[in-house]
This record gives sequence, structure tokens and C-alpha cells, in this order.
Amino acid sequence: MAVGDITAYDRNMTVEDALVHDTLCAMQAPTGLVRLTEMMAAAGVRTLRGAAFHPPEVKRVLERLLAGGHVTRDAQGRIRAALPHGAARFAELMRDPQRARAWFDAWRKLVRFEQVYSLGFQEEEQLAAAMRLVVYGGGTLEHLDRLGALAYTFTHLWRGALRRAVLQPFDADLFSRLEPALQTDLGDRMLTVLSGFAEAQVRPLEDWLLAQLDKAPSVVSPSTRLRLAETLLYRADLDRARKLCAGVRTAAVELLQAAFDMAEGHWEDGARRFEAGCKIAGAELGRRKNLASPAIGWIYVMALLAQPTPAAWSKARKFAAAEAGKRDAADPFGFWGVWVDAIDQRLGDAPKAHGHFRLAASPTGRSHRRRRLDRQHTRDRRPAGDRRPAVARPARHHRA
Repeated sequence: MAVGDITAYDRNMTVEDALVHDTLCAMQAPTGLVRLTEMMAAAGVRTLRGAAFHPPEVKRVLERLLAGGHVTRDAQGRIRAALPHGAARFAELMRDPQRARAWFDAWRKLVRFEQVYSLGFQEEEQLAAAMRLVVYGGGTLEHLDRLGALAYTFTHLWRGALRRAVLQPFDADLFSRLEPALQTDLGDRMLTVLSGFAEAQVRPLEDWLLAQLDKAPSVVSPSTRLRLAETLLYRADLDRARKLCAGVRTAAVELLQAAFDMAEGHWEDGARRFEAGCKIAGAELGRRKNLASPAIGWIYVMALLAQPTPAAWSKARKFAAAEAGKRDAADPFGFWGVWVDAIDQRLGDAPKAHGHFRLAASPTGRSHRRRRLDRQHTRDRRPAGDRRPAVARPARHHRA
């Protein structure tokens, strides 16, 4: 449904008010008066008399918008379009190819996108706003890679910003309009940085990618197919998960097939198949641990614990300790550390401490242990042979 500019639902607002408000919607993140005026100049936005907006004029408009509740001001004095209309208006602007491209070009001009060596993103929200303009404003995969290079100093913000830009919320209509190469790359990146466990935010993207397997299978890369197979494992759709693995030739497929067997209750056969897959993956990657995603590694541990012999339990403990490493194994609240502690309690080598297995939710709905799992999962989830960085692929650069 069309949202329209603010004059469509507030008769007290003028055309100039709507122009300033649309600029704030395009910028998305909180911004200052001078930066807002510069963005309007870069976009060629003019007053009704045909002149460029000046800061005093923009300030007067902002006071009217603040009085009408159409913008908000933060503790630092920065302003932004008020939610939810601001986000809805941005999506509406991006659905118009000409408008979307115009705002993207204006932002490129404002930040001197092709000339600068770096961009100073101090906050995740600022980087996410830039990502949305690049992705939905008619940008290409090369533009996104360029943004990664410019944000190299702030790589620690990339993962959260990417999650925020694409998934909060996921807009299937806008995502479907992207060039296929950009769709493939974003799908790959998102399923790399996101956990393989249940997350409400990622499900719309997973559903969109699963639908593309029938409509445009070339959009879904082999590595993403395997991650979707992992998703279907947790949705108890093993038949479809096995079909997704067909035709992919990596050690990760054997590990997934082993996980499918174990999920069906074939503990011993599945565990043996998983161990064989680990040997193949080890030969491919040249290492002895972190060969499988934690999202399926724990299923192997459960398969061993489900067997009646203490020798299998000891093997499960050895695997979990190796995956954790020396530092995390000593932490009973780390992901693999929890498994090591649980196995020690079962073997009688540690006192019973049930509190270690309770997840205390944070205000954001994500427990401390879950956040640590996500970090390890991002590091370990890439399939065998995929050596791309998990968050961004920027090239190192030097200031002139």
C-alpha cells in the first residue's frame, strides 16, 4: 500500500516540509542540520521559489516537523524521520527506480563515494543506512564491495549493520528487484553471518531463497544451498534437505548427510558417517578441528551421548573440547564449554550444576551465551573450500 509524503496525511504540512522529510527518510540514520542541508543540495532539492535550501530555512522546516511529530531529535541534537512512517516512506521511495537511483546518486555525491579512501561510520545504524541506499538504490555488487573497502576501519560494525539493513525488516519485494549477482552475494553473506538456529528475523529471507530454487535456481549458490539444507534439517523437512545436497560435491555434504541420519535416530551409523566426513573435510581444509558448523556438530555429540557405552561419551567429550579450544573449553558458559561441562557431569567428573544450562534472555531477546554461539558459528559455518571473510571482503588500503 502506498504511504505517500507527509502532506498526504497531515494538511498542516507544506510541499517544502515534505521535501525535507523525504530527505530525512532517504538518509534514515540520525543526522545534523548541516549534513541534511548538504544532502538536499546534492539531490538538487529546491524551494518553491527555485533556490537551494539554506540551513536557516531547513531549521524552520524541522521545527514544524518536530511540532507535528514527524521527526525526532536525539540527545546529541540530531534529527531523523519518525518511525514507522519514516521507514515505510524509505521503502516507497526505493520502489520507484528513478527516485531510488536519484537518492543513491545524491548520497554518492555527498560522501564522494568514488574518490575517498574511507568513510567514518561511528555507529552501526549509519553503516546500515548506507548499505540500504547502495543495495536498494540501484547499486551493484561492485558498489557493495566498494562500500566494504571504505568501511574497512569499521569492519566490526559490518555484520550487525548487514543484519539490520537486510532483515529489519526483510522486504521481499525490494530484494526481488536486485540484480541476480547482488541477490546471490547477499544471500551468501547473510546465511554466513547468521546463526543456523531458529531466528525469527532470518526466516523470511530463508523462505525467499527456498522459493528461488524453483523460480531462479542460479540465484542460490551451492554454499547457500547447503546452509538452506541445514535450515530444513531444523524444520524437520529431511527429504527436501537431502534434495538440496544433490549435485554439490564437498565434504560439507557428507557432514550434512550424517546429521540427517542422526536426526532420524541412526545414532551409530550417523556418527560413523560424520567421522568419515570430518576426515575428508580435514584433508580439504588442512586442519583437524572446526570442520563442521556448530549447528550440526552438536548433533554428533548428542548421537554419541545417546549410545550406552562410556567410551562413546568420552569420545563426545574429546570432540567438544577440541572444538572449543583451550580458552573456550575452560569457560562453562561458552557454547562448546557448556557441552564439555554437561559431559563431565554425566561422567561423574564434575559436580551437578544445572544453572549452567539455563538461558537468561537479555533485553534484546538474545542471551549472552547465544551471542557467543553466533560469533563462533559465523567463524566456523563456511563450507569446506570457502575461504572468503565471513563479514566483508574489503581490500586493504592506505590513506594518501
